[in-house]
Amino acid sequence: MRAILGTHRGGWFTLVLLAVAVVAVAAFALVQLMGRVTVDQPLPTPGSAVDEARPTIAFSISNEERLGDLSITVDGEDVTDRVRSDGNVVRYQPPRLADGRHTVQVRFESSNIISRSVDRSWTFAVDTRQPALVVASPEPRALANRRVVRFRGVAERGSRVVVSWEGGRTQAQVGPRRGWQTRSRLPEGRVDATITAIDHAGNSTRRRRRVLVDTTAPRLSLNGVPGGPRLTETDTPLLYGAVPGDDPRALVYGGSVNGKAFPAVKGRDGAGAAEVADAAALGAETPVLQLDGRRFALAVGELPQGTSTIRVWARDPAGNVARKTTVVNVNTTEVFGGEVLVRGARGADVAALHARLKLAKVYKGKVQDTYGKKTEAAVRRYQGRYRLA
Repeated sequence: MRAILGTHRGGWFTLVLLAVAVVAVAAFALVQLMGRVTVDQPLPTPGSAVDEARPTIAFSISNEERLGDLSITVDGEDVTDRVRSDGNVVRYQPPRLADGRHTVQVRFESSNIISRSVDRSWTFAVDTRQPALVVASPEPRALANRRVVRFRGVAERGSRVVVSWEGGRTQAQVGPRRGWQTRSRLPEGRVDATITAIDHAGNSTRRRRRVLVDTTAPRLSLNGVPGGPRLTETDTPLLYGAVPGDDPRALVYGGSVNGKAFPAVKGRDGAGAAEVADAAALGAETPVLQLDGRRFALAVGELPQGTSTIRVWARDPAGNVARKTTVVNVNTTEVFGGEVLVRGARGADVAALHARLKLAKVYKGKVQDTYGKKTEAAVRRYQGRYRLA
């Protein structure tokens, strides 16, 4: 040990010198590290996109005021002599750049040992075009009978589509196939929606849609037929009703008799009082639909003798449907075979039917003038025997 370090006192002195040297080197390295030169805060931000053709290109230099061999290029073109500096911030205003990707490169020498040579590059994109945007649905001035309305269409890949209206908004990301869709819960009534496509550079394209949200079915009331539920004068009655609160000409009317539908008729094809009077004066057919204010009269076709269940519906433009049912008993003839008989029919024609069914041995019991459940069963047996059904 003594051979290496010499005397005891000399050994300690050598150790102290070594320690001082190590500390000095470490301090020097720390100073160089803390004072290294870097290119900071590059603009436009690396990997970003800007919506202007002449973006400011800028960066700051840390810990160095004097740079040697400074070189700044944009897309390979040297622009060093055109840059401006403000303290440690360097700026360059390029001429108009084409849409697409661009590269900035900064090189210089410094006196710092750690950062003797600095080379920093980054890229950004220029995009000055508005993104494509097509709204496939809803159509302009659309009607919706649900509050949740689907907006869909196509737009620029990677863009964002925002659907906004007073009180709400939804958004969707456009996929690689350019399709987008979002479901928006709209308020009842007329809604003015704005659809905006926003690309990665901030460019935007707007479209507008007005949607009428109507989730309420029309109010429908039936007054029945003149003379009440029993008809003895006609088997082709008009059914009367009203649609308070709705425009009767904006609705569509239809229904069924004993499960068999009769043709629907549009309210706009309905006849007013003057047209009905003209038809009567000319001896023409009674209009299928007659309108008088909020009231209507609807022809349901020829009813069979007996009890008929009539179902009527009214549909608004949004597709909401109101339904009402009424029952009518028809007894306008006593002649068997003149009209179709169904359950509920009464009269001599029904008695004649019973007599014939007894003769065919498909009906047992007293001959009656009322068409009931037993009569109906006997008719089915008769139809089955002779394959009439």
